[in-house]
Amino acid sequence: RQRQMCIRDRSPQTQFSVPDLVYSVDISNDGNLVAVGSRGDNRENLTVFDVNRGATLWSVGAGSWVWDVAFSPDQKWLISGSDSGLQIWDVRGGRAPAVLPPPALTVPEVKHLSISPQGKFLAASRGSKIELWDFLNRKFLRFIPTNGGGTLVFSRDEKWLAVCGAHNRLEIHDVDSGALLGEIEARVGRLSAGEFSSDGRRLVTCSVGVTKTFSLEKNGNELVLTELGTIRSSLGADVSANGKWLASGGHFGMVSVNEVASGKTLSSFQVANGNDSIYATKFSADNTQVVVGGMLRNDRASSGTVQIWNLSDVLDLTDTAQQE
Repeated sequence: RQRQMCIRDRSPQTQFSVPDLVYSVDISNDGNLVAVGSRGDNRENLTVFDVNRGATLWSVGAGSWVWDVAFSPDQKWLISGSDSGLQIWDVRGGRAPAVLPPPALTVPEVKHLSISPQGKFLAASRGSKIELWDFLNRKFLRFIPTNGGGTLVFSRDEKWLAVCGAHNRLEIHDVDSGALLGEIEARVGRLSAGEFSSDGRRLVTCSVGVTKTFSLEKNGNELVLTELGTIRSSLGADVSANGKWLASGGHFGMVSVNEVASGKTLSSFQVANGNDSIYATKFSADNTQVVVGGMLRNDRASSGTVQIWNLSDVLDLTDTAQQE
């Protein structure tokens, strides 16, 4: 039985407002906290929301743009990347951050970051350099040799780091040594998200306009990358932790959910008005919710919106499970 696109008139479980355009979102592993990075010229553009209380836990100014945010796996820390640099915040108190300074003469701005699944490593894209940090000890380890900064994705066993940035190349590096294990001319541009499969044999990459799946096969000390398929996607795409679904935002206030394996659209739902834009999406760790963030255009000004949607309200999860 072929799956059909499903458009439903539903409402989000929870929604919050922020003063300006939302550029990045993350949800804690237990689903209780949502972090939001936005535009704001130091005007409360880094915010943590308490989902259960439906209220702001804390909000601070962290530069002009907060480009990327990520909770640590133990949910004690929030890492932000902005024009103010790489900062680590106490999640519960929002206290003054620890700043991880540039380890060499380079720009302070951090546009992409990633913390490894067990919280051992932190990678950051600062200018044209990729930095690797010992996150537990807040210690700089090494630069990852690459042709330019870009979006970063750790494998689940924390052995590999995927980098996609300059020259449309997707690279896989060894975390311990920084050595290049494999690369491919991916033609995907700068990514918004990515996810390794649990066995490390697949990598899904999400970027503006296109999402691609690659196989990874070991050949001695090298990895051979092969492109398997392409899905059209829009702004702020993310792939679920189980590797099954792709969410993407875009203009016209819509969010779409696609099946990664086939590329089929499973659901397309309205989250804002037709002249609004959704720039960020993020699945919860348990694959039951998706967080979306973007900009609402009003007559005289604009503001930011953050919404949490239950996937069971926009997908027929029973039907998809039966068809696996």
